[in-house]
Order: sequence, then structure tokens, then C-alpha cells
Amino acid sequence: MNSNNNQITVDIEPISRRLFYTEDETFYELLIDSGIRVQSLCGGKGTCGKCKILVQEGMNFLNPPTNSEMKYLTQSEIRENWRLACQSRVKNTQIQSVKTRQPPQLRIFLPKDILGEDFKILTSGKSKKIKLNPNVKKFYVEINKPTLKTPVPDIERILSSFSSPKDNTENLREVSFEIDTIRKIPLVLREDQHRISLTLYNNKKLIDCEAGNKTKDCFETKKGGTVKKLTRYDIF
Repeated sequence: MNSNNNQITVDIEPISRRLFYTEDETFYELLIDSGIRVQSLCGGKGTCGKCKILVQEGMNFLNPPTNSEMKYLTQSEIRENWRLACQSRVKNTQIQSVKTRQPPQLRIFLPKDILGEDFKILTSGKSKKIKLNPNVKKFYVEINKPTLKTPVPDIERILSSFSSPKDNTENLREVSFEIDTIRKIPLVLREDQHRISLTLYNNKKLIDCEAGNKTKDCFETKKGGTVKKLTRYDIF
């Protein structure tokens, strides 16, 4: 498969960097030019043997080990694809072949000793509290029962409950009702002694009601012919 950008891509591990290789440069030059400091006493001349790297992918496209590598690397290291960064590069005859491969065409691993600065993989973090404000919310309210002296309709008693400081809800007396919700309210209200949970959409419309305190329960919605359960914090 052809590369999308016709560039040679090199993945650098374990620091998770992706670099673009320039023809005829060594891996040492690639790292230094990309701002990755590499330990090398000789400045990339091949006389100190400090810049050992492990070629994890694309070894067959590189130049054979040089005399410096034969001096500073053991035969076992060479068989395991260890190279000196300052001595290894993509062979000129392989450039076009490498470009036809799916990126990343090359991957090299930098041991801890070669890095000139302490790159650390993030393994922990500090959570930041976020106040969620979903479009669909549930409110639990306890509605005053009607009496002979105060025969107030169910919906009016529900609207009055929203402006009660006791329930810690904002004034929602202007909300509208779904017709199906209106039909359910009389039975649901009397199912649990006028204790009811109301599902509010976008702070403007009451779309469902349930008997009792159901604010911690899941809100069910049909999707693709199946019922998917979502917590009240999942619906935004």
C-alpha cells in the first residue's frame, strides 16, 4: 500500500514521537534535528559507541553495520538489531521501496542511557472536578395532596413544587408537558403517596414521570430497536 504523503515515517519509542526521515541523514542527525537530545561524547562521529539504538522495524532497509559498529557492538547485539544512531541510515537504493510501504515504515527504540533528558511516560494524573450540566435531568419532588379545601389540579401542584426552596430546584413554572406525561401523572402520583421523579428536557419540557425517587436510576431510551440504559449523567 502506498504511503499517503510519500514521506518516510519513523516512530521513536518509548517517547511516542513520530518523525519524518530526510534522505541520506543518519538517525542521530534525525533525532538531534528534531530536538531530541542524544548522549554522544563524539558528537556523532562514531568514535564513542554511546548512541546505541534498537531497530524494531525496517532493519532490512538500512545500511550494513559499519566498522565503528563492528567495534562497539557485540555480534549478539548486531543479530538483535542494535545499531549506533550516528552510523545507521536508510540505504539510498531502498528509499523508493520504503516510501511505498504503509507508515510508519521505521521504528526505533531509544534505551534510557541514550536520552540526554528524562522523558517520562505519564502514569498518573490529577483529576479535575467538572460540574456536569446534561440536557436531560431528573428531579424528585414530594407533591402536596389535594384536599376538599384545596382541590388543586395535579399539574398545578407539580409546577408549584418546582419553586419550593425545600426541593433545591430553580423556578421552572413555565415548563411545558409532553401529552404522554400528562396522561401518566395521575396514576404515577398516587402510586407512591405523591412522591414523584420528573424527567426534564433542556429545562423547558417535562418528558417523563416515575413514582418515587428515581433520580439515581437509569434513563432508558430505544436505539436501533433495542433498549439502551444510560445513567442520568450520560445524556447531554
